[in-house]
Amino acid sequence: MDIQHLRYFVEVCHTLNLTKTSNRLFITRQALSKSIHEFEKECGAPLFLRDKSKLQLTLAGRDILEKAIPLVDSFTEFEKSLKPDAKNKKGRVQIAIGLGSLNALSPGLFVDFKRDYPNIALSFEEIFDSEVRKKVESRETDMGILGSSPSQITDYNYKLIQSGEIYFQVSKDNPLAAKEYLIPADLHQQPFVSLGNVCDMHRLFMEKCHEVNSYPDFFLATHDSNVANNMVVNNLAVSFCHIQTVNSVSNPSVRVLPLQLENTAWGTYIIQEKDTVCTPSTRLLIDYLCQ
Repeated sequence: MDIQHLRYFVEVCHTLNLTKTSNRLFITRQALSKSIHEFEKECGAPLFLRDKSKLQLTLAGRDILEKAIPLVDSFTEFEKSLKPDAKNKKGRVQIAIGLGSLNALSPGLFVDFKRDYPNIALSFEEIFDSEVRKKVESRETDMGILGSSPSQITDYNYKLIQSGEIYFQVSKDNPLAAKEYLIPADLHQQPFVSLGNVCDMHRLFMEKCHEVNSYPDFFLATHDSNVANNMVVNNLAVSFCHIQTVNSVSNPSVRVLPLQLENTAWGTYIIQEKDTVCTPSTRLLIDYLCQ
């Protein structure tokens, strides 16, 4: 059995797309397809179900993948031990991250990772939460990171990086400023500025409001934090804010209040498709972030 067949098989399992895998491996799609077919012949069973949109692993494919990953990893380590310059080779992890999610994490988290693992390059793309999901589902990224709640990400493999809370910023001229915290009922008919349904925080908040027949007056969707802040300062609306705002807000006309949601966890999570096969670099980063 050719180790290259095993490697190609594992890589295809990572994307479940021959074209994307061939581009990652810098080989032709035809060559990759031929390798997979030869490997299936060797195994004596089809390893993938094929349709127009993507591949799916068969039961035999899942069984072989479980055995193939440690074999490929071990052989790769063996190869590295024979090459003096192997330690200088770089891995790369592509990360789609929701707008504002970096602000919710410890500032030095990725800096510390780069210090400890300088040969692993990290590539970030900051986009709306809804776009993070699309990137994860199309396997255009190795992982997604977003602020969310477990109830909203059950369709994915997910791991908590950091627990958190949802905060609102409110003008001190707003009667809500007298409260110690807010609950969904407090926001009924309250003018409200947000990113809109592209944001998991907005969707969860509106869902919890509707459960108690509270209907905020959501009248402006914007990703410009300056616009939202000015609306709050002038007591025209309330808006979400990030944990850094809680720690650094100095505007005397603004108060920051936590939103209290019963039986609801909130935090920053890694998400991946449920059948994702991680590269060694991606697994290392996930373990590092979630330790």
